[in-house]
Amino acid sequence: MNQKKYCLNCFIVIDWDTVYCPRCTFPQPVEYNPLFLRPPYRLYHQYVIGRVLGHGSFGITYLAYDRSLKVKVAIKEYFPAEYATRHPQDMSVIPYPGAKGELFQSGKRKFIAEAQLLSSFRSPYIIRIRHFFEEANTAYFVMEYLEGQTLKDYLEGHGGKISFEQMRPIMTALLDALEEVHSHNSYHRDIKPDNIYMTLQELPILLDFGSARQQTQHQTATFSLLTPGFAPIEQYSTHGIQGPWTDIYGVAATVFYALTGEIPPYPQDRLTGDAELESPSKRGAQLRPEDEEWLLKGLEIRWNDRPSSVAEWRRLMPPPPQLKKAASNPYTDADENFIRFAILPKLANRFLTPSDETDIYEGAAFLNIQKSRTKELIQRALDMTGSVRRDPEQEHAAAEARRQKVEVQMRVKQSDASNLTFSEIFQPKTLLDPGQPLPDRVTNSTGMEFSLITPFTQGSGFRIPRPFIMGNPSSRYSVTLTKQYYLQRYPVSQAQWRMIMGQNPSFFNGDERLPVEQVSWDDVQEFLRRLNLLREGKFRLPTEAEWEFACRANQPGGYFFGNDATHLPEYAWFTANSEGRTHPVGMRQPNQFGLHDTYGNVWEWCSDYFAPYPGGHALEPTGPEEGKTRALRGGSWMADADRCQTFVRWHQPPETRSFQVGFRLLLESGQTD
Repeated sequence: MNQKKYCLNCFIVIDWDTVYCPRCTFPQPVEYNPLFLRPPYRLYHQYVIGRVLGHGSFGITYLAYDRSLKVKVAIKEYFPAEYATRHPQDMSVIPYPGAKGELFQSGKRKFIAEAQLLSSFRSPYIIRIRHFFEEANTAYFVMEYLEGQTLKDYLEGHGGKISFEQMRPIMTALLDALEEVHSHNSYHRDIKPDNIYMTLQELPILLDFGSARQQTQHQTATFSLLTPGFAPIEQYSTHGIQGPWTDIYGVAATVFYALTGEIPPYPQDRLTGDAELESPSKRGAQLRPEDEEWLLKGLEIRWNDRPSSVAEWRRLMPPPPQLKKAASNPYTDADENFIRFAILPKLANRFLTPSDETDIYEGAAFLNIQKSRTKELIQRALDMTGSVRRDPEQEHAAAEARRQKVEVQMRVKQSDASNLTFSEIFQPKTLLDPGQPLPDRVTNSTGMEFSLITPFTQGSGFRIPRPFIMGNPSSRYSVTLTKQYYLQRYPVSQAQWRMIMGQNPSFFNGDERLPVEQVSWDDVQEFLRRLNLLREGKFRLPTEAEWEFACRANQPGGYFFGNDATHLPEYAWFTANSEGRTHPVGMRQPNQFGLHDTYGNVWEWCSDYFAPYPGGHALEPTGPEEGKTRALRGGSWMADADRCQTFVRWHQPPETRSFQVGFRLLLESGQTD
C-alpha cells in the first residue's frame, strides 16, 4: 500500500514512509510528544495539524493547513499541562479533578476572552484572529501564519542593536497598534522583543495578548506575570495603577534594548538607588539628543511622570531628520512591491526551488519587467532573507567558489611568511608538545575543548589492546583501536562555527552556545579546511568506531550509564524533555570520558560512508571506500529514548542540511606507538 501524508511543514502530499520532505527538507518525525496533538489530526474538519511552533504553561501553538482556503495558519490551543492531560486515543483534553479542574475552567474563560479581544482589533500591526471554536473539551483560535522572526532574533541578525532611525518605523507601527488596543479600554502589559514579530517584509506585528485585559479607568491591577526589565514598577504591585503609560514603558524599554543591546535596569533598583538608568548615547547608541530625551520620558520610574497616552507621547516626539532624496535607492516602489508580493512568498521556507524561480520570471514577464532586472530583484530578496537556491548544480558551484575563496584568503593571510615554502606554510603547528605525555584535556584558540580518549590498557612500556563490540544485538562486530585521540567534549557551538565561517546557518538561535545545525557533511569539510589553516593540529570528523568507543566509555549497555532509559533526561535533550528545540551544549551530565551531549540535542556527522557492518573483527575501521550517504550518531532533540542509544546509527546524503544535525570534532594526537 502506498499511503500518503502531509508534510508537517509545507503540507505537500508525500509518501507515508518519507523521512525528509522533498520540497522543504523538513524531517518527518515518527514519534510524537503525547501532550501534543498528533498529526494528521484534523480540527474542525478543516485544519490539518502540522509541527509545533511553540508551547508554554497554558497553551500550544501549531502550524496547520486550512484545507478550505489552501493556506497555512497558526492555531493556538488552550492546554495548561499543570491542570489537564490528553486522552491518548481521541486527543481530547481531560482536566484533572478538584481544584485543578476549576483552575482549568477559569483559565479557559480567560483564553476565550483573549480571542474575543484580538478579534476586535483591526490594526495591521496586531496578530489577526481568523476563527475561534471549542472542540476536544478545550478551545482554539486560528491566526494568520506569518513568516519571519521575533524582534529579538531580528536584532541578533543585525549585530545585536540598531540605530534610532532604523528603529523608528518599527516603533511607529507599535504605537499605531497600541492606540487601537487602548481605544478598546485595554492594554497589552507584556511588550518586549520576544512579543514583537518581524515579518519577511520587515513589518512588526504585536503578539501574545495573554496578559492583556480590559480595564475600567484607573482600576487597581492584580499581580500578573511580567518580564523583568520591560515591566514598569506598577506591575510589581497589586496596588499599582496600570494604564496606557504601562505599555509606553514597555515600548520605551524595547527601544532602549534595540539601541544598546542591553535590558534597562529594573525600576525598583532605580527607585532605591541600587541601579542607574544610563542614557543610551553613553552606551554607544546612535540617536540625536532630542530623540534620547523623548525616549527617556517613556522610561520614567513613576507612572504619573510618563505621558498619559500614546497620543501625548507622540506629540512630544521630535520630527525625524531631513531624509536624503530617494534617488539614491536603485530600487523603485514597483521593484519593492514585486519583491514583496511576487518573490518573498516563494521564500517562506528560506530556499528557492527552480520551479518557483520559473514562476517568478513568468510573473515578471507579464508585468514587462526585463529578465536581467528580475534576476537582480531575486538576488536582492535572497540577500534580504538569507535564503538559498536548491538547485544542486548551483549549490555545487557555490561551494566550489567558497572553497576557492578560502584558499585565496589563506594565501593572503600567509603573505607575511613569504620566505617559507608552500609545504611549510601548510604544515600544522600542533597544540601538543611532541615527546611529552599527552594531557587529559586541551583547548584550541576557538574555545573547543577536547578530552583524551585512550582505547587500550597502558602499563610500564606496554599497551594491551582493548577490543569492543560495536552495534546492536542483531548487527555487531568486534573492533580494536590502537591510537589515542582527542574528541571534542561538546558538539560544535554556533559561536565556534561563526568564528570560523563568519555566519550562522542554524534554525534555532538566540544563544550562541546552542549547537550549530543545518550544516551538511560537505559544509563541515570546509569548516575543517579553514580550522586546520590555524595550524594548531589535525582536526577531522571521528570515524563511527572512534565515536562509539568514546561515547560508550567502556560500558557494555545500551547507554554509558546502563540500560535504564528513565535516567536519560539527566544526560540528554531528547523528545521527552527538549520542548521541540536544541539546547545549549554542556547542560546535561557527561559520560566517564567527560563528553557531553553524545546522546540527543543534535545528530553528529561521522567521517564514514554508511553501510551494514561487515562482521568479524576490524582493526581501526574507517568504513567503506565509497557510498551515497554518510553516517550519523547520537540521536537528537527529536529522537525518542531508543534512538539515542550508543549503538544506534542513521545516515544521510552528504549534502543534507537539517535542524537536528550537527557535529563534534576529533583532534589527532600524533602518537601511535
